[in-house]
Amino acid sequence: MYWLLICNDEKKLQAAENAVSTAFGEQKICRISQNKNLLKEFSMVKSAVTHCIVSAEKMTEALEFAVGCLCGAGVPVITDIHELDERAKLFETILTKKDFSGVLAYLQENKDTIAAASQKKEAFSYLFEHGIPFTADCFAGYIEKENIDLCRRYVQAGMNVDVRDSDGTPMLNIACRCENFALVEWLVSCGCNIDPVSEDRGYTPLMDAVWKGNLEIASFLIQHGADVNRLSKDGQTMIVLAVGADKIDLCRLLVENGADVDIPDAMGMSAYGYAALFKKSEILSILEKYHKE
Repeated sequence: MYWLLICNDEKKLQAAENAVSTAFGEQKICRISQNKNLLKEFSMVKSAVTHCIVSAEKMTEALEFAVGCLCGAGVPVITDIHELDERAKLFETILTKKDFSGVLAYLQENKDTIAAASQKKEAFSYLFEHGIPFTADCFAGYIEKENIDLCRRYVQAGMNVDVRDSDGTPMLNIACRCENFALVEWLVSCGCNIDPVSEDRGYTPLMDAVWKGNLEIASFLIQHGADVNRLSKDGQTMIVLAVGADKIDLCRLLVENGADVDIPDAMGMSAYGYAALFKKSEILSILEKYHKE
């Protein structure tokens, strides 16, 4: 953030600077006294300013010009100048408070909201300036490329972590198919749905992890509440997938966390049935105590 402080009183300038520093930590701050050449100093910083505090007893032409420029650039202006009340009805970026103490109190009371909005705007601007489209498919592409820094930019800019690509594949599924644990962990930390179903295979992320044979990701998803008994579009459970791929550790993980070894697939065969049919003795010994038929 880059804060511009415009006041006609040195004490107010210092109080505003202290309030910004207290609410947001160390920030770029430009102080302009209305007693000096306001327009000259404003012209030197206006392109960099992201937030502004204005306090004065009345409007001047120079102040009117500065506020107009900031409104046009979409910069939030917090002020105690009530001559701006009418303009505040037209521009959402202008916020008028009863007095200067109200301006300072607003910063402290709304610091998290202000910081989040600033982060969103900054992230979106970064994507735009670097020619990176703000689309679900591009977001998915950077997950596939395992570029977690750009993925964070997308979410900061407002992308929903539960969005799907044009094929109907959720982002968490894509991360599981790429076997990138850091991305899976990050998406879950962002609050994504743990059990979305892809439109291609009808797989949940856990199914994709099992299909890939990734014990670490599968274990993590289960710890965070993934359903171990969901059926794929083809009517298979993930324990059937694990048995078919001879994934002994995954079979153990799944049954120890509630996977039903007797649910039949579209062929009428269960995980236990496949293990017995193909004489997978080690897997069969794991499934035996969970077999109910």
